[in-house]
Amino acid sequence: MSIAVIKTKTENQIFSPFSGEPADTENGPNINDATLLFVHYGMTGDFAYLSDSVKAAFIGQSEEPELEEVLEAIGIEGAIAIEVDADWNGVNIYGFAPISS
Repeated sequence: MSIAVIKTKTENQIFSPFSGEPADTENGPNINDATLLFVHYGMTGDFAYLSDSVKAAFIGQSEEPELEEVLEAIGIEGAIAIEVDADWNGVNIYGFAPISS
């Protein structure tokens, strides 16, 4: 089961719907936000960030997973991905999940 992907078009900052924290900082992905699962920058075609919980799904795999594999592998209830058409910045995808208690 893959997570839901919400599509939007904006050049504005993206915020986690679960924490309210920005997805990106001046130094790249906001790795201090516990709700951030991954950041995939379309211009480079690479992941800028994969959380430990996402990495765990690919232990033993020698190559970085493809975006579709990551979307399919996330089995966290309530998790979502936001696909952002950032115009000249390309299409970026951010994954978020609620903090489990």
